[in-house]
Parts: sequence; structure tokens; C-alpha cells
Amino acid sequence: MGQILDKSQGAAADKSALQQSEDQQFKMLVQSVTDYAIYMLDAGGHVASWNMGAQRIKGYTAGQIVGRHFSTFYTPQDRAAGLPAQALATAAREGRYEKEGLRMRKDGTSFMAHVVIDHQDGRDVFPIGNRFIFAAHEIFVLGYVE
Repeated sequence: MGQILDKSQGAAADKSALQQSEDQQFKMLVQSVTDYAIYMLDAGGHVASWNMGAQRIKGYTAGQIVGRHFSTFYTPQDRAAGLPAQALATAAREGRYEKEGLRMRKDGTSFMAHVVIDHQDGRDVFPIGNRFIFAAHEIFVLGYVE
């Protein structure tokens, strides 16, 4: 019986090591994407992770933005209208929110973005708890004048 437990424990350790390796590879993949802002929000909408694409597009380093509310990226008019809260509520209710709109960079300039917010409740492929995965990319519109 001792050998069965040892094999069982060994298999569990191998599975845990494999999962950690896959998690690390996934983090490296997301971090290496520079054309898309990909980051995680906690259940309250605060930035929990940040990739290089987000830094390039929005201008904030991870140290400057992690912990801040994602409404930071909305225009003052959209914040006043409650659009950030509506986006999270839609994602939580329907599992996904998708829209194009103006977003703000750290330097105060605005840009058009295609935004997708997916809700993850811990029962999905990624058991991460009640969080949101946010992905956005800049839209270049010829002739667009601010």
C-alpha cells in the first residue's frame, strides 16, 4: 500500500509541476503580445495584471496602474455616464462585453479602441475566481480627427 501512495503522490506532483509550467508559458505568451492590451480585472474592476501591449497602447507601466480602477481608461464623459460600471455589469450578466469607443492614455490623449471584457467565474477553463479578462486593441481610422 505504501508504494501505491508513493506513486499516487508522484503523479500528483508531476501534474502540479506540469500545471505550473503551463501557467508560466501562458503568462509569457500574454506578456509578449504587444499589439493588444491584455489584462485582468478583479471583481470590482481594479487592474490585477498588465501586459506589454497594455503598456505600449495606454502608456502606464504595471507599477503605475495595477490596483487602479479600469475606469481610468474611459473619457470623463463616459465615466460620468456610468459606462465602466455598465460594461462590467454586462460582462457579468452575459459573460462578455464588446464595444468600440474612445479610451484615454496616460498622457491624456484619446484613441479609438475595440474592447472585449470576458467574465470568468472560476468554473471556466481558467479557474481564477470571479474576475474579468480585458482585451483591447487600438483602431486606426483614416481621416479621424479628435
